[in-house]
Amino acid sequence: MNYVQATTRLIRGTPLQDLAKELGVSRGWLAHSRLAASNPQHRPPPEDWEAAVAKLARQRIADLQDMVSKLTTKSDSSRRATRKAPARKKAATRKRAKGSRRR
Repeated sequence: MNYVQATTRLIRGTPLQDLAKELGVSRGWLAHSRLAASNPQHRPPPEDWEAAVAKLARQRIADLQDMVSKLTTKSDSSRRATRKAPARKKAATRKRAKGSRRR
């Protein structure tokens, strides 16, 4: 697993569509149910939303645990020397004459 794959997997969340499918409602219904109760377009949350959210959370946990094990496995293929990112060089500071502009 490379850097891009790992970070993409880490920051990927559960799409609203997955939650809507699990609950048997539309994405629009979910979006409206997340509005403030004072909003005239507010809808009540779907029934049994807690069980659906818990199920998707468990799936996410399993996915992240799998990623952790892949990243921390000490197999021969993953024993590469870690290279430190090169330090950024500071730009040379130049004194400019008063009133001169950079072009």
